[in-house]
Amino acid sequence: MKLITLMKNPNTDDSPIVQAIVSILTYYITGSRTAFTTNLSVMVYGLTKSRQLVDIMHKGVGISYNDVMICGQSMTSHTCKTVHLSLLRENPQ
Repeated sequence: MKLITLMKNPNTDDSPIVQAIVSILTYYITGSRTAFTTNLSVMVYGLTKSRQLVDIMHKGVGISYNDVMICGQSMTSHTCKTVHLSLLRENPQ
C-alpha cells in the first residue's frame, strides 16, 4: 500500500532506495523517462565512456546513447554559462 501511495505522490518519502524503486516502476508502467533512469545512464556513461553499455541499459532501464549525449551537451552549456556569468560578476567592466 505504501508503494502505491508513493507512486501517486513520490515526495512523501525521502528514502533514496524507495525513490529509485518508484522511479523504475514508473518507467516500466508509463514508458516515460524518469530522473533516476536519466541519471543512471548519464552516470554509467560518465564512468565507463561505453556506448555499448548505455545501449544495453537502454533495452532495460535507461535512456538512449543519443539522449545521454544531449544531456551531456546541455550540462556543459549550462556550466559554461554559469561560469561566464560568475566571471562577469567578479570582474565587471
